[in-house]
Amino acid sequence: MFQRDRTGSHSYEEDPALTSEAHWRRGRERDHGNRAVRQAADRKIRIGWSDQAKKKVSDVEILGSKWVGPAGVHVGSTIAELEKANGKPFPFSGLGWDYGGLVKDWRGGALGTVKPTHGGPGNMPPDRRMDVELASAPSAPEVATAAASGEQDFQSDDPKVAAAHIIVTKITFYYGGD
Repeated sequence: MFQRDRTGSHSYEEDPALTSEAHWRRGRERDHGNRAVRQAADRKIRIGWSDQAKKKVSDVEILGSKWVGPAGVHVGSTIAELEKANGKPFPFSGLGWDYGGLVKDWRGGALGTVKPTHGGPGNMPPDRRMDVELASAPSAPEVATAAASGEQDFQSDDPKVAAAHIIVTKITFYYGGD
């Protein structure tokens, strides 16, 4: 999956703040608990389980920038870096709503064909995928963010998008099944 910088220890503990809201929102019926790295924000992940014994992973959310994925993609990557890693533009949903900032399709680019053992959704069955969530950087002008917001799709190479200083805020791998 993701490779991690060789910093910090590997202490894990239950994190009730990262429980089932995301699962319910995405239609999951049950959540068997989560574990998250409880260290500096730049090393945080959340692991969701699909079984009571916590042996079968259902999903992994990458929340910290120290985790590095295919082609160097990480939380904090700019949309230009994400597009470069993919090798071509891609659509995403407008910012500022429930499903805002989700990459919709890699359009046959490199990030859509990464093999599962190398960190991505590539040749995974349909119930397995990688979602990337985007948002404007805190330094982005409010007017530019508004121009890339709303319940509509945008292309990563749209000039409005560049002005909004969009970055990766979360990467989630879903492994499907129960």
